Amino acid sequence: MLPSQVSAPTAQRQAPTIGLVGEGASNTEPLYVVSNGTLAVDHTAEDIRHAVQAGALLAGDVTIQGGGLFFSGTFNGGVLSVPDGTLILGPEAVVEGTVIAKRVYNSGTMQAKKVEAAELLVNWGVIHAESVVTTRLHNGGTCAAAEITYESMESTGVVQGSVKRIESAKEA
Repeated sequence: MLPSQVSAPTAQRQAPTIGLVGEGASNTEPLYVVSNGTLAVDHTAEDIRHAVQAGALLAGDVTIQGGGLFFSGTFNGGVLSVPDGTLILGPEAVVEGTVIAKRVYNSGTMQAKKVEAAELLVNWGVIHAESVVTTRLHNGGTCAAAEITYESMESTGVVQGSVKRIESAKEA
């Protein structure tokens, strides 16, 4: 079992404070909830098959094929890529470099050149980047970038930088 702060107990899903996506929605919607300021993600629904726990240090280019990745360690430089799946960054995660995934859930800290989430970026941590590109941005943390490009956005947190709304992520 992965850390409780990133798995979504059934009781939390019934009464979220913000951000429930999935229950009652189409089967293609990811499932997460924010309760008491903590981002919780359903690892089964997001097909998380790989985990790197706190204390681990990775460097260089890392690509995950097949399934998603829960990451709570430190990543220095290079590209952290889950091109066809979900990347969940736990509260202890520190990521420096480029992040590319279909869906990204962030509770950690990113100092990134680029953050690219093809479908969804849920940020309840800190992102400092040159570029953030996503279709849907749900932000309750700090998202600061020279350029933020999105199709739809919901934010109760800090968004700082040049913000550009587009009609389609393909324009980005």
